Amino acid sequence: MSLPQESEGYMDESLLQYYTKQWSKYTSASGYVHHVFRYLNRHWVKREIEEGRKNDVFDVYTLALVSWKNHMFVHVQHNVMTAVLKLIERQRNGESIETGLIKSIVESFVSLGLDDNDSSKLNLEVYKKFFEEPFVRDTEVYYKTESEKFISENSVPDYMKKVAEFRLAEEESRVQMYLHQTTHKPLITKCEAVLVKNHAEVVWEEFQNLLDSDKQEDLHRMYSLLARIPDGLDPLRTRFEAHVRRAGLSAIEKIADTQQDAKEGAKESETVVSFVA
Repeated sequence: MSLPQESEGYMDESLLQYYTKQWSKYTSASGYVHHVFRYLNRHWVKREIEEGRKNDVFDVYTLALVSWKNHMFVHVQHNVMTAVLKLIERQRNGESIETGLIKSIVESFVSLGLDDNDSSKLNLEVYKKFFEEPFVRDTEVYYKTESEKFISENSVPDYMKKVAEFRLAEEESRVQMYLHQTTHKPLITKCEAVLVKNHAEVVWEEFQNLLDSDKQEDLHRMYSLLARIPDGLDPLRTRFEAHVRRAGLSAIEKIADTQQDAKEGAKESETVVSFVA
């Protein structure tokens, strides 16, 4: 039974364990074979590539990767990625997972990105197409559902702290744990759009309440979140200017009233003194 056929007997986390185990065995064995044929790699393969056969002649290890990609990866990548997304969702829901499985899958997908013009170089085409793109799409769906539900049932300060701020930090950490570093920008940009930009109107409307209540921590959190999106702070500037203007006018009026009261009090004192005299 071939590996693709055997893999059909597994699903979800067990499929990831099967795939990573077979990948590790395969690449280790390929490394040994590559070493055995190092003379072939250094001379015949090198000469053929230099003469222009870059697309159909490979060193032994690269040939093994091409074979895995054509005979194993193309058959299992969809089910593998479905299992990865389920595992990540479980982690987002608060479960502990074996992050090493996902890290190994990422490393495999990256390794299979062979440059068409130079087989000795890697590109990220396979990883981007088969891992990053479905992962970012799934992330958008997950956080869209969560954020809309939470903000409809809770206060804006709670949403900023427990969802927007917390989830953004969590995704930053996820990149460090097991994603390729190039995923950072598309992932965080998408999260900022879903968690902050999509709810900016509601957050802006809460600004005045936080100012009036002098909620310094919540105001700082609001500023930090809105600074992540284009023009996110502009409405706050307008509202803050109006707030300062009102506060200034109110302070001036109080001073004026205090001075008026003082003048009237002085006049009354002078009247009393004159009367007594």
